[in-house]
Amino acid sequence: YSQVQLERVAGARNYPYEYVRPGDSRAFNYTYTATLSGGTNGLVENVTVGLPYETHYSHSVLIVGDSLCNDEFLYTWGGDYPSHALMHLQRSYYKEFAISQRCVAGTSLPTITTSIDTAFAETTFTSGVRPWTAVIIGGGINDVSSGATLATLQLRLVTAIAKVQSYNARPILMTIGPWNAATAGQNTIITQYNTWLKSLGIPVLDVNAICNNGSDLYAARCASGDGLHPGQAFNQGQYLVGKALSNLLPLLP
Repeated sequence: YSQVQLERVAGARNYPYEYVRPGDSRAFNYTYTATLSGGTNGLVENVTVGLPYETHYSHSVLIVGDSLCNDEFLYTWGGDYPSHALMHLQRSYYKEFAISQRCVAGTSLPTITTSIDTAFAETTFTSGVRPWTAVIIGGGINDVSSGATLATLQLRLVTAIAKVQSYNARPILMTIGPWNAATAGQNTIITQYNTWLKSLGIPVLDVNAICNNGSDLYAARCASGDGLHPGQAFNQGQYLVGKALSNLLPLLP
């Protein structure tokens, strides 16, 4: 479902309902049979809903992060990597995947962790909606730019991982990408953090490997206009990261 609003009604209800934000795609773990029963004044009072079924953990994806993923989905070959990933999945006939993002520019890992609570709270109003089963944890570059040490970054990510797991969802981690304006010390922290992150035994979307030119600067293929964000056009950085995500999700056990 995308760009759909199902209205709440007063009083008791026996059918699923939810507001789906524009740009989101959401997974519902029930079978809808489209059997309707008319009531007073011809209004539909009953909707037949089938039994719940299990949703694979990689099929209902929430992305939390910073400005790397904070633009609205465009559903064209432009925009941030969540949009590109969904386009790749849809064109590869993986129709069962749903991706939503709750990303805000300038945020650090503690704020991103708090946003996980806010996002999952959206599903508590709804009967029959599948909460997110996997959460991609982005971010970290704003922590580095504000002076966070490696130990601080590690503690903050561990806290975010625990938050995701508290909702019975599985985390997917994301490396910090290149930053052309980083000092030598900041690049050392980024490299150490990314190496440690990949040692945790959790699936990783490695944006740094995709966009690093080998010297901790943005590779030309990722077309970063500011040395911080990948380019958004077809075959640029956001496209390449989105394609990597679309390749990763179907492979997860």
